[in-house]
Amino acid sequence: MSMIEEEKVLCDDFRASLRLKNKSNYRYKECDIRAKTPESADRPGKNFIITVKANIIESTDFSIILMYIDGDGTRYILRRYNGIHPHKNKIERIKIYGFHIHTGTERYQREYDKIDGFAEITTLYNNWKDAFDLMRSDCNLIGKDMLLPQIISLIR
Repeated sequence: MSMIEEEKVLCDDFRASLRLKNKSNYRYKECDIRAKTPESADRPGKNFIITVKANIIESTDFSIILMYIDGDGTRYILRRYNGIHPHKNKIERIKIYGFHIHTGTERYQREYDKIDGFAEITTLYNNWKDAFDLMRSDCNLIGKDMLLPQIISLIR
């Protein structure tokens, strides 16, 4: 089972992690949400962080990012749901423009040194809220049904 498919439970202290980071040079608001896979007797849980970054002026400018955090604290982007902007898949030499989803791949980590360099156009969302819901579904993120309204109230 891949890390994307593993069940990830939002941490009980997610409210404490909903602190916005106002970017001084941008019109972005950003918050981090912690999640973890369930622990078992034979394996510890894995740590993840979900970052929601949204431009408060331009509604199609956003990123919803799922990252795995290893034991050393290094973050690896597994999935990134982006708004509208140009992107180039460097290995394939293909340019895309529009809403798109980045997926971390071993090939990009090995050949391009950017694990999430590959992206595909999507028509499954057209705003950050729907992208967040899609990520929750795609990446098996469970719990805290009231999370999205709380994030919305912070990012407004």
